[in-house]
Amino acid sequence: MPRHDKPSPLALAAVASVLCFAAWYSAWQQTRDLVWPCEEDMYRDMGIAQTFLDGTAGVDPGYLGERWWYNPLVPAIMAVASRATGTSLRLAYATFGTHLNLVAPMSFYAIVVALFGSRAALASLAGFLFLGPFELPSWLHATYSPWLWPCNFAQAPFYLTVTAIVWMLRRPSFGRGLAVGVGWGITMLAHAAPAILVGAVILYAAAHAFARGSLASPSTRATLSAVAVAVLVALLVASPFLTTIVVHYGGVVRNARPLQWVAPELELDRWSELLARLLSVRGLFALVGLTGLLSVQAEGLEHAKRALLSWGVSVVVGLAYGFAAQLTRLPPLLPSWHFHFYLCALESVLFGVGVMTFAGRVHHALRRLQDRVSPRYAVSRAALSMAAIALAVGGAHRLIRYGERTDVVAYRKDSLEIHGKGANSELYLWALDHTAPSDVILADPVLSLLAFFAAGRKSVALPDAFSNPYVDGKPRRKAARAMLESLKEGRLADFIETARPYAVRFVTLPLSARPRMDAQSPQLLARVFSSEDGLGGYDVYELDERLRR
Repeated sequence: MPRHDKPSPLALAAVASVLCFAAWYSAWQQTRDLVWPCEEDMYRDMGIAQTFLDGTAGVDPGYLGERWWYNPLVPAIMAVASRATGTSLRLAYATFGTHLNLVAPMSFYAIVVALFGSRAALASLAGFLFLGPFELPSWLHATYSPWLWPCNFAQAPFYLTVTAIVWMLRRPSFGRGLAVGVGWGITMLAHAAPAILVGAVILYAAAHAFARGSLASPSTRATLSAVAVAVLVALLVASPFLTTIVVHYGGVVRNARPLQWVAPELELDRWSELLARLLSVRGLFALVGLTGLLSVQAEGLEHAKRALLSWGVSVVVGLAYGFAAQLTRLPPLLPSWHFHFYLCALESVLFGVGVMTFAGRVHHALRRLQDRVSPRYAVSRAALSMAAIALAVGGAHRLIRYGERTDVVAYRKDSLEIHGKGANSELYLWALDHTAPSDVILADPVLSLLAFFAAGRKSVALPDAFSNPYVDGKPRRKAARAMLESLKEGRLADFIETARPYAVRFVTLPLSARPRMDAQSPQLLARVFSSEDGLGGYDVYELDERLRR
């Protein structure tokens, strides 16, 4: 497999930059006029970012008295970006991802350059950006996306950390172990799935070093020492977050819904669709790359091969676990789509290797053929011309379709629809301006997420899929239903008894409940805000302080 770059790596990097710009420009055309995020996960992340702006970082934005439970790196970056630019979080989450997520393809290109050279990296980048399944959203397969889901942004530290691991294995040292540890710690702060995969790569590296040599071997001791440094530094970097999960909550999951959700595309009865996606042009070239990589015996590639092998085995095991969990009850791990995501990333890496392997074999065959053909270079020139035409036509077709992919078009529509629900938007803005971060607002769970959790304000109950996995949501949902039912039936005393343990200060009800509420005790439940739109609207009531004691 060729490892030396002709033409210049700088020229290939310039072409890679053009590809990234083409992807960015297409996405920016679809997102630059948006003002609200497109999907519920971002409203969860907005709430976490709001805690940084409010000076309460470390708390659960949704539940009073609880701690943070979701990886905080992306919300922290967004809080800093929002404060530095004077941009509201809602606008930042709608548009900043177009720019910030460019670190993913850039880091992806860097890892393939480091492992296999610039030519393979350019092919891999093209596969990563333009040859994926356009019908899937970007949270399900690794690519560039304008949406700032943490899984999209977290690709960057993952790719860079895997690269650092390979460098560490090639020549282990304290400094390289330190670099791996910092990268792994940052990955932990960014997202759980890539952090687990990095851990698998490091574990395999340590096991391989231990199995190949005795502890008396200087190389074995150096490798294990570097791995130990990496582990300790990673735990130190991620300790502000891990301490909460491990020490405060003891790692005990009481709400498994966020960890067990199954993407429809990965349901068992759709396995044939998954197989068909893997047998795409990118998948077939990746298979060529895998077979070519396994057949090459080159000392410089051994560590890269082991890193990719452990990466691949981990994602396959994770996917298999997810499929098994659909058949029987298993302890919660992570949703299986995370592993599908990084399977697609590995496919893109191997695609570039496969292109170079295939090109090398074709070149070798043409060299043998042209010795029997005159003029000498007629076969090569004809083959190169046909390949160039095929690549140009295929690339143009994919680039034209790139702006039509589901990831952009469907979520743009969702963003505009959320903006159109003025009642939710107005409630969010009202909560930011007229409530404190510790205020608890009773509302429907979905409204609590989109309007109040997003503002960093507390709720009684949230949808299980977006609430703290270390807090049992059943008592909260039961209490919220009881409170709303008590108000509906005019049982104010029962409402107060149920609401007091949750420190409820505000109640949000549909406009249709206004006549009933006005007929009850307006001096104890005073209407302080109304939000109306074409779909209805809501009233917000504040409990008299005497009711909250």
